[in-house]
Amino acid sequence: GEELEVQFEEAGFDEDLPAAVSLTLYRVAQEALTNVVRHARASRVSISLTKGFPCVIMEIEDNGRGISKQEAKTKTRGLGLVSMRERVEYMGGTFHMNSSPGKGTKVRVKIPIGAGDE
Repeated sequence: GEELEVQFEEAGFDEDLPAAVSLTLYRVAQEALTNVVRHARASRVSISLTKGFPCVIMEIEDNGRGISKQEAKTKTRGLGLVSMRERVEYMGGTFHMNSSPGKGTKVRVKIPIGAGDE
């Protein structure tokens, strides 16, 4: 198989996130990386994690073949997008995916840091 280079950067983490938040981010990242490996045929993916206030933002960007709007609609199930979105929204966050054929894919997740504290 091809080599996949993963770049990871994080900013603003002086302390750990609440377990529920980090688990959600971990799951989404896992799912997104699985997609990159399975579908995107990318050679590079970057994950950035930024802790602002009141949210933590995760962006995952690959240089793969991208996905058309049509494909996104029909393949959502297979791409695990529904479960990713549901996990994030359950935590009171937002999930966006931007992609166009030949341009790669960018996933942006925003979750309130206090989520799951109650």
